Amino acid sequence: MKTLSVSSGLAPKAKKRILSAKIKTNSNGSVIELGRYVVSDPKICHGYLTFKGTRVMVGPVLAALAEGRNKKSILRSWPRLTWEAVQEAQMLAVHRLIFDFPEGKRLWLNYIEDAIAETYEKYESRKGRAV
Repeated sequence: MKTLSVSSGLAPKAKKRILSAKIKTNSNGSVIELGRYVVSDPKICHGYLTFKGTRVMVGPVLAALAEGRNKKSILRSWPRLTWEAVQEAQMLAVHRLIFDFPEGKRLWLNYIEDAIAETYEKYESRKGRAV
């Protein structure tokens, strides 16, 4: 599986785990795990991507992010989710977008890497002030 040098402001351990995740299936091949939190099971929501252990579909959560809803609003709407699960779904979507449009890969990677660097710098500066 290809891995990309992108993240969305995740902690370094979380970023590494998400980007190095392999797709796994159970012994009968029916459940597909795309990461730690995102799965596709034909017995749950007709095989649409859901968050593991829930019937919450990934699509509406990503749509809420695209509409500009914030972290607090999303977690209030879907209380069984964690922000790390939402970020993983977002990263998988970005990974898929880059995979589907390879001719735009360099442009996307540059944009995302710049955004990540900016987010990380803000995080580090806040962390330094909190100490």
